[in-house]
Formats: sequence, structure tokens, C-alpha cells
Amino acid sequence: MHSSSATVVALLLVVAAASLIALAAIAVRPTPQGPTVTTQAAPGAQPRVHGRDPSSARRTPRRGSGRRKARTAAPPTPAPAAVPEVLVTEAPHQEAAVTAPAQKPEAVVEGYYRALDARRFKEAWTVLSPAVHAAFGGFERWRDGFATTLSNLPRDIEVAHEGAAVSLAHELVTEDRSSCGPVRRTFRVRWRLEPDGDGWRAASLTGVKRSGPEPAEACPARHDPARAAGGR
Repeated sequence: MHSSSATVVALLLVVAAASLIALAAIAVRPTPQGPTVTTQAAPGAQPRVHGRDPSSARRTPRRGSGRRKARTAAPPTPAPAAVPEVLVTEAPHQEAAVTAPAQKPEAVVEGYYRALDARRFKEAWTVLSPAVHAAFGGFERWRDGFATTLSNLPRDIEVAHEGAAVSLAHELVTEDRSSCGPVRRTFRVRWRLEPDGDGWRAASLTGVKRSGPEPAEACPARHDPARAAGGR
């Protein structure tokens, strides 16, 4: 009786030990992988590999992709430095001072008429400005206007200064040659003289006749009684 009980206990211990060994083997046994299934993917479809949807698999990142580099913020543009306000005041325009020629204006006018009386027309012409030359129609036309002139006498000269320029007025008495003798005429002449280098030059010259006939009209028509009666 006593030995049979011991035998049962020993059997129970053997069975328990075998159970423990079996459980331990199951615990350490690797889990078998599922079958590998290869399917032909339809056009445009991604094939399944190892029973997984390839779209769910982790994709190998391309070179250069992946974590984006943090952009380096550009440094803020510094505010422009304050420029001190400068008030610029233009100096008033001042005309250059013109020194009046030492020669007297009336001496220039008297020398002009002396040159005309001496037939030095080119000398007299230089006293006149280009504007006056054009007003007289050129040298030849101006010179031909003195074809019958015998003399020129300026008198009662009046001079008025207008800044650097000079306004000069006088009476001019002339004698001209005609078929019946010398003819005297009077004119009122006005000059405007401006400094030109060391001397003066006429910027304008005008004259208005006051009295006296024209040389060509000075002599009255002669009356011939014989011709009036029809004789020769």
C-alpha cells in the first residue's frame, strides 16, 4: 500500500515535469511566417509582396528628400541712418559787371560821321553791329545811300546811360549834291550803344527826316516857252 502510493506520486511528478518541458518548448518555439504569395499585378497596380500592401510599406526616401532644411531667415534690413536736413539757399543771380569803355560814346558817333565824309565806309561800317548791318540790307546797299552825300554834321548830342548801355540822340544836318546845287536836310537820329571790348558798338540806329527835299527832287522842272508853243 505504501509502495503503490509512492509510485503514484512519482508518476505525477514525471507527468508534471513533462508538461513543464512541453510548455517551455512552446514558449521558445519561433512563430512560423505566413506563406509567401506572389501575384501578378494588374497594369497600373502595385504588386503585393509577402502578403503586404506595398503602399503601406515604408518608402525609401530619395536623396535630397526627407527632413527639410530649416530656412535661414534673412537678417532684417537695417533702417537707413537719419540724414541731417540741409537747407540750400541759392545765391541771387548777379549779372557780371561790365566796365564801360574809356572812350566817350559821343566821340564814337562823331568819328562815324567823319569816316563817312572821308569816304572811309569800311571803317564806319565796323561801328555798327550785325543787327544794324542786316537792317540796312548789307554793306553795298548802305554805302550806296551816301552816293550824293557831301557832309554830315551831328549836333545837340544827348547821352543817357542805361546800365552798361548808352542811349544817344542828336540832330543831323546833311548836305547832298543835286543837279541844281547842294541840298540841305535835317534828321533826328537815335543810337543805342553797347560795350564791345574796349569800345562801343551800335546795337540800333534809326533816323527820321525833319526837313529838306530829296536830292533827286530838289530842282523844280524848268518851263520852256518855246516848247510850250510847239517850237523846237
